[in-house]
Parts: sequence; structure tokens; C-alpha cells
Amino acid sequence: MQASPAPQRFFRRWLLLLLIVLGGAAVLVQRCVSAAKWAPAVPENLDEFDAEVRELIQEHARVARAEPSAENHGTLGMVYEANGLWLHAERSYRIAAELARAAPLWSLHRGIALTHLGRLEDALAVFRGLVVPPLESAAAHYRLADALLTSGALDQALAHFQAAERLAPERAEAHVGLGAALCQAARFEEARVQLEQAVRLDPGLRSAHYQLGLALRGLGRKEHATRELALGVDAEKQALPDALSARVAAFKVGYGSRLDGAVDLLDSGRNLEAIAVLEDMQRQLPSDTNVLNNLAMAYLRTGKVQRSHELLVRAKEIDGQAFATWINLAAWGLESGDLEQGLAAADRAVVLAAKVGTAHLVRGNLLVAKGRFEDAYAALKEAVKLDALKPEVHHALGQVCARLERYEEARTHLSAAAQLAPGLCEAQLDLAQVHLLLGSLEAARQALAAARRITPDHPGVARLAREIDGQAGAR
Repeated sequence: MQASPAPQRFFRRWLLLLLIVLGGAAVLVQRCVSAAKWAPAVPENLDEFDAEVRELIQEHARVARAEPSAENHGTLGMVYEANGLWLHAERSYRIAAELARAAPLWSLHRGIALTHLGRLEDALAVFRGLVVPPLESAAAHYRLADALLTSGALDQALAHFQAAERLAPERAEAHVGLGAALCQAARFEEARVQLEQAVRLDPGLRSAHYQLGLALRGLGRKEHATRELALGVDAEKQALPDALSARVAAFKVGYGSRLDGAVDLLDSGRNLEAIAVLEDMQRQLPSDTNVLNNLAMAYLRTGKVQRSHELLVRAKEIDGQAFATWINLAAWGLESGDLEQGLAAADRAVVLAAKVGTAHLVRGNLLVAKGRFEDAYAALKEAVKLDALKPEVHHALGQVCARLERYEEARTHLSAAAQLAPGLCEAQLDLAQVHLLLGSLEAARQALAAARRITPDHPGVARLAREIDGQAGAR
């Protein structure tokens, strides 16, 4: 008798069902593994973040979680980079680079994040993979060169700075990077050529002036070096931008990041750009006294005197105990010519911060403007006591001493100003004048020569030269 086929059919159906179930489970497991692998990086303490930063992270993390593409993870990385969250920026860029291996910019910015995290060897490995055709770019060569320079590999760094300059000859930053490396190699003449080109391309780039000053000093041209070093004081290194740089900057929404960026713009003289940032911040934070104060000073620098005053008055109404508001009102009074209001504000600033030298300096300058030289002398003596290393304080006191015919004391403070700020032409001219009044003709000539080296076409140079020649002829 032949066996019934029913058990065989049941077995085949059971096996097929098992395979379907196992297959579905495998797909589910694969999806879970994939979801975990591409899960967006999110800080554990997100609730403690500035509200604007937190909302931006949440928005872009949600998009990256729903659609884990290179663009979405890379965009999240840019949000982190813009706001200084380097650990999470590195993870986001790493995921983006894995999802789009043919897109080198995600890897480039991962390398930047690794550099900020102190993982220099990892960063070097990333950058080295980006300087070979067809991936190479000026920005990749620059970043690799900068990392190599940090690691002490000067010769290798020079080669990649040269490649960056070759690929982006129109960018001042490329010339500054190469020039700085050439200075470290003591190849000062080659450095000078590169750095003078950088200054021609971007006269406002402080790092270009500073590095040019170092190159000129290395060549023994100290008189020209002094001027360039003065123009480059407080310079910060500017990296060569890449195709993502502008997009990253647009994500600077954190209060601290945006305010710091605006202050940096003000410090570099880019007042209109600072105003654009600060006006946007004011619309979002209309009662923030830090924003109001910085925007007021930006307006003052651009001639918007009345608007500046309105913001400072508003800041004072919000917080009448804020030293910054009172010192800025004092500076506004000096700039606008409203000396009475300025002096009243300076008096209040001194009450609020008696140990802050700037308060006494601004008050002293206002008293000078009012012709109250003895009172100004007392205020500036206090400022020098508190800020003995600030050249502008010694310069102001030296000028007042000269007005009061206390020439020996004037000479002391003007000499200090000239030593603390070798590029300050006005201090050298005032010192030369005091030397002349004291009958020190040779010392006057030396100070005049220093002023001429700093600013040859300063009108005071020709005038003082005539006075010195006249006194010499009278002897």
C-alpha cells in the first residue's frame, strides 16, 4: 500500500512557512542593525543646551533618523561643527562619508573634527586620503599641511602648502599658510613674496600682516617688520575655506557662538557684517544687554550715533547695574561730543568697577576733552596703576603730563607706550616732541626716525622734522 502524500505536503508547507518567517526575521534584524549603524549622534545632555541649538539638533537628527542619507548626516555634522560640538560632528561626518564614499567633503570635515579632538594621527590619515587625484583639493592640501606642521613634519607640510597655493592662487589664506611655513624653515625671502601677495589679495587679513612682519624681521628689515606686526596684533589663523565652509557658518545659531562671531567681526573691522549678525540676534533677543551693547558700538563705528544711543539707553533701562552699558555710554559721549552725558556715565562706571582700568581711562579721556587736565591726570594715574601693561594708558597719561608741562614724567610714560606698542606712530611722535622740549635733540631724532619707519607719510613726521631742524640750526 502506498503512503499518503498528506504528511509530505504538510511538511513542505511547514518548511516554506519557516523559511518565510526566518527570512522576515533576518530582514528585520538587518534593518535593526542598519538603523543602529546609521543612528544619528545626539548628545545625552541635550536638554541643557541653548534652546536654539537644541531645536536645530533635534530637527536635523530627526531627518537623519528618518532618511539616513549622506546629505542628512552631513548636515547634522555641520550643525555640530558650527556650534563647537566636535565629538558629535566627527561621528556624523563619519557616517556621511561611509554613505557617500565618492564625496570627499564629508571626510575632509571629519578630519577637521578629529584635529579639534586632538586625534592628530587619525586626522592625518583622513587628510592623506584626500590629496590624491581625483579627490585632491586646495582645502585638503591645506588641512593636511597644517596638521603636518603641528606634528613637526615641516618639509612635508611645505610640499602640501605649495600644492594648496598652486590650486588656489587667488586665496590669501593659501599664501599665508605657505608663507608661515617658509618662515619656520627660515626661508624668509620666499616667505616675504608669498605674504606680500596675501596682503595684496586681502589687506584686512591680520594674520597676513603678522606673518609678513615675522618674515621681514627675519630679513633684518626691522623698521618695516614693526609696522606689519602692529597691523597683525591679535591675529587668528584663518584656514583656507572649502565648499562647505559657508554652509557650516550658516548653522552658527547658538547664542555664544553667534555673539563671539559678531565680536570677532567687530575686532577685525568688519562692522557691517557684525551689524547684520547682531541685528538678527536682537530681533530674537530684544532684551539681551550683551547684544544691545555690541550692536550699539557697531552702530557708533559706522556713524549711526543716534541709533547707538537709543540701544544703550534701552540696555540701561533693562539692567542699570551693567558695567558694560555705562562704559559704552561713556565712550558714546566721547565719540558724539556729548561730554556731560559721557562723563556722568564714566563716573557711574567707576563706581560699579573701581578696579577696572578701562573705566578710569575713558573717564580720563573725557576729562581731557573738557579741558580738566589735573582731574584727567589723577584718573589716568589710577588707570596706569591698574593696567600698567597697556600702551594706550601710558600714552594718554604721557600726553596729559606734557599738557601740564611735567615733561620728565611725560617722557617716562611715552617711552613706556612706545616700548609696549612699537608700531604706535603717535606715541613715537609725542615722545620726540617731549625730547625736543627737554632739549634732548638726538633722542628726539631717534624717536622721529622710529615714527617715520612706522608711517612715513604721517603729517606729524614732516612737521616735527622741521621743528628739529629749526632747533638744531639755532644752536
